[in-house]
Amino acid sequence: MVCSCAIVGFLQKRTKQSWRSLTLRQSMTLADKGWTDPVTLTKLISGGWKRYGSLFLVLALTLNLIGASISPLQGIFITNKSVKVPNGMSSMDLVDIWKWVAFAADNHEVDIFESTTQLRSRLMSTGTSDPQFRLWTREAGCNNSSDGNNKACAEYGQSTFASMYNTTESFWAQPPVGFQTGLWKQLAPRINFTTLHDKISPDDFPTDCQNKPDALYMHYANMTEIGGYIVDICMPGNQTKSPWKATRERQDLVEELYVKATLDWDFEPIDKQNPPSWAPGNYTFKITLNTTAGYFELPNYHNNQRPGPLLNDPGKYLEKGCGAQCEYQTVRSYDFDRKRSLEETPKNEAEKALGDIADKLSYLVSKGPLLSITLALFTQGSYLDIRHTVLEGYQSWARDAIGGGCVDIPPLVKLLHGEDVNTISGDLDPCVSGTRTMDMGAVRIVMSYIYLFTGEERYHGYGAGTSPSAKRIEDAFNAAAFIATDLWMQQAITGYIGETEGTLNWDLGVDQQVPDISKAGMILISILLGVYLFCILGLSLYVAWTPRWTNQLDSFAMMRIVSAAPGCFPLRLAHNPDEVKDLDELPGWIGGTADV
Repeated sequence: MVCSCAIVGFLQKRTKQSWRSLTLRQSMTLADKGWTDPVTLTKLISGGWKRYGSLFLVLALTLNLIGASISPLQGIFITNKSVKVPNGMSSMDLVDIWKWVAFAADNHEVDIFESTTQLRSRLMSTGTSDPQFRLWTREAGCNNSSDGNNKACAEYGQSTFASMYNTTESFWAQPPVGFQTGLWKQLAPRINFTTLHDKISPDDFPTDCQNKPDALYMHYANMTEIGGYIVDICMPGNQTKSPWKATRERQDLVEELYVKATLDWDFEPIDKQNPPSWAPGNYTFKITLNTTAGYFELPNYHNNQRPGPLLNDPGKYLEKGCGAQCEYQTVRSYDFDRKRSLEETPKNEAEKALGDIADKLSYLVSKGPLLSITLALFTQGSYLDIRHTVLEGYQSWARDAIGGGCVDIPPLVKLLHGEDVNTISGDLDPCVSGTRTMDMGAVRIVMSYIYLFTGEERYHGYGAGTSPSAKRIEDAFNAAAFIATDLWMQQAITGYIGETEGTLNWDLGVDQQVPDISKAGMILISILLGVYLFCILGLSLYVAWTPRWTNQLDSFAMMRIVSAAPGCFPLRLAHNPDEVKDLDELPGWIGGTADV
């Protein structure tokens, strides 16, 4: 229709010098819409261009070819794909670090020994091959570092501490590993750990630690005529104040533990088949635990179902990447700006009683991970505290034990194992046996226990085992920090969830089929469609602004043209127009003298 209207203006806008170049036959071809007639196209191809062809015919033919090709090309390039559409939101409680730390800053009296005993129990029973359903990693798939980890990953879809030892991208998060939020973008707290074990000089041990009012100091000594041990443990700084901050931004905690130990043994062991698992000497070392906490984006359909990186400032992410979905997670319920302050009377005793530790920490809910580990490994009820531990009853019990069976499992021993099966201590691994507690067994066990943390790789012969290296100790403390954090967050879930929770929302959606087109196909079709529409628009404007003697070049217009030369076109039966020579001689231009 547009082309038929534009032809009129095309035919009447010929100059005086060139109007005879277009014949009446060519004008009739345009009137017959020859660009859509296969017969006409065949004549053009077979040598009839001079009789039938014209510039406008080429333009109209090109325009129609472009328009006719768009739909088939769409059918070629467009396919169907499955997309997720909302199917209803689900929600669960999620501990918010900001709320939990701020809430715990108020005075909440807790049983420090209960939480310590729980952690010690977990450290006794947990091994490197146990699946950890809250141990996340940013790496895809299962880690191939050990058979045990592969089995746990394949059977349970969870990682183990063995995989944690072989990657720096592992961290704690409350949702189970593999949890995804589908159509929702959601943030969750994440905490990761890095431990450093350094052998230091005795002069580097904090001086006067026992007289610092808020430092954690413990002193153990059990020296006899044949040997024994002296152990000093110090965590400098104000341990009565939580290192955690009530913030959702990234925070980095640094905790330091200093240990100075003297191990002495003056006679050959009675049982030469079971030599001591330690070497006499003076050992001083420092353990530094770096804890990094913050938020990350949970796997969802928008991030390829992969956990996102640690966010330094979740607030900026809320504005740019997450929007209202994440803001809906953590609506502030009330003001948490209240701060706790504890005043502690300085103690100047050379040796602090274990009961003072409970007094100092009785209101501290949010302890640092290393402080929690230290309380579990070295305070009341630990292997260094012989007077309160069950080791006191081992000797009398062991004399009646047949075969000297296992009587206890020291905490952290299972986590100090590498990927091999060799023992790390003849006295403590895989457990404490009854025969080893007789005579000087209790002292011997304590010395073996403290030697585990020195980082001295000593081959102890029995079972072809070697004492843990510094790297294994670092890995074990990373795992212990993970467990301590898990228990700390679990305390918020079970005891104070009404005051500390945020909201975790998800919607996995349902599949729906929608059209899909490749980028190359989209570009090609867009170009063709743009050219087609541009030409149509140009012709339409040309038609609108050009005065014409008839609306369009149709059969009625051609009848009017032929009536101007009746002698040239007599009425004959089945007359073939190709034989009419006048059509090639008469001009095809139609217009007034002003147009010439």
